[in-house]
Amino acid sequence: MRGELLAEAQAAMKLDDEALDRALTELRRLGLLKAQDTGEDVPVSSEVGLADLVGRLQHDLHTHQARLASLSRDVETLTQTYPPMRRGPESVEVKILDSLEKVDRHFEELGASAADEVLTMLSWRASMPRTTEEVAHGVKAMVDLTSRGVATRTVFVQRFELLPRHQAFLDRLVEVGIPVRLLPSVPVQMAIYDRHTAVLPLDPERTAAGAVAVRGELLVRSLVAVFEYCWLHAHVPMAEPSDKIRERLTSQHMELLRMQAVGTKDDAIGRALGVSPRTVSRLVSEVHEALGSSGRFQAGVIAARLGLLD
Repeated sequence: MRGELLAEAQAAMKLDDEALDRALTELRRLGLLKAQDTGEDVPVSSEVGLADLVGRLQHDLHTHQARLASLSRDVETLTQTYPPMRRGPESVEVKILDSLEKVDRHFEELGASAADEVLTMLSWRASMPRTTEEVAHGVKAMVDLTSRGVATRTVFVQRFELLPRHQAFLDRLVEVGIPVRLLPSVPVQMAIYDRHTAVLPLDPERTAAGAVAVRGELLVRSLVAVFEYCWLHAHVPMAEPSDKIRERLTSQHMELLRMQAVGTKDDAIGRALGVSPRTVSRLVSEVHEALGSSGRFQAGVIAARLGLLD
């Protein structure tokens, strides 16, 4: 576009230099002006310019559609690979069991369908077996679970050891190899099946009032955490009275226990006892076998409870 014509157009439209530059830029974008080798802009007819603009817009549209299709395929792949991305808030199913008969029937159904794990925690007010037949039935139910490959663990309140009928139940579970532990106080009575369903008492003070069954992995996960904390801090019940355990421990075992209780290292224990490191390891294993402990800390706790460190 010749300079004089451009100046006339600028004057006629009363445009300052900045506004003129913006107008020229927009005309170039619309394809109504084309730059020449001489540096001048040559006007293009509106039909040709608009046709060129439509062609470029169509090209851009096709490019965006291709990118959108590719993005949609990527999203579909991700949602198939990671299904939880498509899940909303988890629902929780609640079932009220307002009688002991309904509770017992529900426990039988859950036990029959359990596939991986059953965790139970029983308080002092739990309904425990009262007769020899009930003891046998309770033990058989636990054995049936383990024989199907279902892992079972139970935490009892420590007072169960005080009553003969309860002690008989504990002894039978220990005898058949069911993992059980005792805790001075149980925060809540519950049973958890496969980490997705839990049964809790309607009234912790009155277990005969019935129970509530809840199903939902996110909620039950918190109850599992409570159980695992209690299991970690519970102790293994004694398979033998303390006097019989004491008879199995020699003076060397007792001295080793006392030194371990104050944090003495194995090499120092060996020097004090005048034995080799291999003998120290053997003595430690014998102590664990006698106490039914699985670690030195647990051995110290059990020994202290039995009065072996006095």
